[in-house]
Amino acid sequence: MGDGLNGFVLCLSIIHNINMSVIIATHPGGFHADDLFAVAAIIIKLGEETQVEIIRSREPSDWEKADWVVDVGGKNDPEAGCFDHHQFGGAGKRDNGIPYASFGLVWKYLGEELTGGKKAAEIVDRVLVQPIDAEDNGVDLCRPIFQGVAPYKIQNVFFALQPNGEEILERDFDQVFKEALVWAQTFLKREIKLACQKAEEFSRVAQAYRESEDKRVIVLEGDHAWKEVLVEKPEPLYVVYPRKEEGRWGVKAVPSGVVGFDLRRPLPADWGGKQEEELKKITGEPGAIFCHNKRFLCVADSRQAAINLARKALE
Repeated sequence: MGDGLNGFVLCLSIIHNINMSVIIATHPGGFHADDLFAVAAIIIKLGEETQVEIIRSREPSDWEKADWVVDVGGKNDPEAGCFDHHQFGGAGKRDNGIPYASFGLVWKYLGEELTGGKKAAEIVDRVLVQPIDAEDNGVDLCRPIFQGVAPYKIQNVFFALQPNGEEILERDFDQVFKEALVWAQTFLKREIKLACQKAEEFSRVAQAYRESEDKRVIVLEGDHAWKEVLVEKPEPLYVVYPRKEEGRWGVKAVPSGVVGFDLRRPLPADWGGKQEEELKKITGEPGAIFCHNKRFLCVADSRQAAINLARKALE
């Protein structure tokens, strides 16, 4: 009789746990990409089958009953599910000096689990998480070039969705947060997928570099992400790769860094802006098709023709 009762109680406990919601608490009112993406990352980690309740509150009693607390609470304790950066002294900085915001703290804790590897997690951190963290902490990543014109950031997208002016009386911030959360999950899942692909491509590019006899010209057998790998090497000047247009191959000049448009060695000046017969005549390559006027790219009709153009550009 005793064993049967214990089994009955255990069964009820399991059913109760299955029906329980996981509670995520964050602050109310207007929101930033920081808290939005932090919550999105947690929901992706929990999985689609998990019932999630989001509480937007500044009441400590609401935080205490939450499983995860994001961007409020004044505490960063990942094991306790707390991810805030507003406490005195913040919640630390990366090696490059960019401070952690709540999204960065959550990603630091969950990134490798969500991507399946350190390299892919680092890619997402660099591409998406760090820019959002920098913005949330008031750190400028770009210097203005044109007066009154600034980059349109992902933060601007979510600001545009929020109630403004008289709309505040008509629209609910919490509802808009939940609507925007669907977008944030879509973006984050996509960046995770791209990062996993890119991490795999990086290894292929590194192998192509190792196996290249002339490391000034690196020939790839796929349209891989190569910039982050090759700018770290001193020799590469041109990359040959198959383009998405069937049968066409490209030659790209290697830039000086991951960010920016400066090139280590642009394609020859007299190639710039030339096409078809004119470019064939100048280069002496019958497979030449087009060279961009900024001289970072030229296109050929075959792999060998592209290799020939890259070698001619070295002369």
